[in-house]
Amino acid sequence: LLQKRGFTCAFRDLLLTDEAEWKRLELIVGSRTTAKKTIEAWLKDHDRHEVADGNATNETLSETAHDLMHNTIAVEKMEGMLIGKMKESWTDMINKTIPVGQK
Repeated sequence: LLQKRGFTCAFRDLLLTDEAEWKRLELIVGSRTTAKKTIEAWLKDHDRHEVADGNATNETLSETAHDLMHNTIAVEKMEGMLIGKMKESWTDMINKTIPVGQK
């Protein structure tokens, strides 16, 4: 889309107020939590219930998912789940850091 329409976002387009920075930090931390929960749900959907309790480390999740990463259908499902969940965080980030006149 960028190549066809030419829309860009330069550093000068960003509004990094203290409020926006705190919101950005909150969204980053929240996004990590959302991503972890989404991966746990994806693994549970693939009968990997041992990590569904919410206490698995990122390393454990990675190890548990390793063999599924060669399954194109499983990976596409994971990507769809992640994109669907993360879209809200990305929208909030854009709304907080790009002034209304720049959208």
